[in-house]
Amino acid sequence: MASNPNESTNLKTYHGNCHCGRFKFHLNIPTLTTVMECNCSYCFKKGSKWIILGPNASFHVDRGEGTLKNYDFGKLIMSFCPTCGTGVLGSRRGVPYVINVSYG
Repeated sequence: MASNPNESTNLKTYHGNCHCGRFKFHLNIPTLTTVMECNCSYCFKKGSKWIILGPNASFHVDRGEGTLKNYDFGKLIMSFCPTCGTGVLGSRRGVPYVINVSYG
């Protein structure tokens, strides 16, 4: 993310949620130009794409703090809504400040 304070004006706010709306969030990052496509069996079957947020990303939960359930998948912990089953977040074991936001 931006290390120069003047670059913070170039941030864009993105909003996201699970399918049923129980979990909602927003994040402030530079304009999104690419997403990552994971080749693990979980992401491949679901067609997940990811936005990787670094340690300085601005991620905020707007609704449903603490409601997501976790699925431990090897080096990853996938977080999903227990009501509708939408996979929303993922984190890498051993790298606590990096989260993946499911896109699409």
